[in-house]
Amino acid sequence: MNLEQLKSTWQNQAVQTRTLESAGLQRMVSERSSNIRRRINLSIRIEVILIVLILIWGLVSQFPYATAGAKFNLGWLVVSGGVSLAFYAYKFRVLNRIDLSGLSLRDNLQELNRRMRWFMRVYDVMIVVVFPAMLVSSFIFGMFMGLSSKGKTFADVELGVWVISLVIVLAVSAGFIALSKVYIWFMYGRSFQKLKKTLAELEADNSLDDLGIEAENY
Repeated sequence: MNLEQLKSTWQNQAVQTRTLESAGLQRMVSERSSNIRRRINLSIRIEVILIVLILIWGLVSQFPYATAGAKFNLGWLVVSGGVSLAFYAYKFRVLNRIDLSGLSLRDNLQELNRRMRWFMRVYDVMIVVVFPAMLVSSFIFGMFMGLSSKGKTFADVELGVWVISLVIVLAVSAGFIALSKVYIWFMYGRSFQKLKKTLAELEADNSLDDLGIEAENY
């Protein structure tokens, strides 16, 4: 066997070994990605159940009362609950129509990663902007209803009361934001980090394959 034959044999063995390793990594990544998505789906189902329970509680606790405040709370709860359910239905459908077992695993995993990143940004906006705005508006409306029941207006409220109220609202909002971030991290953030790590491993493997092809051509 001459030198060229030895070189050719070595290259073929190296390619076969690399192919087997890559195939094993592809299966591992596919299984891990599917497990991550199953955990995300479980979190979605848990949140949907919680929303439904909150809606039932709201209907039971607010519906018997005919006051304007009760009607406002009930309407706000129904609207926000309906929007939330629609959001989670859309999220579940979008994340589960991506095939994680096909030949284009890397492309599909990249798409899943992009969509999860978008959903995480939506959560950030909801936590930092939407929910505090809802809290403030609910506080103002509650204060308005309380003053109206006593025949008073906002002009009758003393400056000290406004300052104390502002401090309470800011403290509650800050606490709510902090707890919400912990909650989102527990429900989705950990899975998202694992998803990004899995994608990085797959992309690194493909990069090695590309380098091997270039070396063989050279």
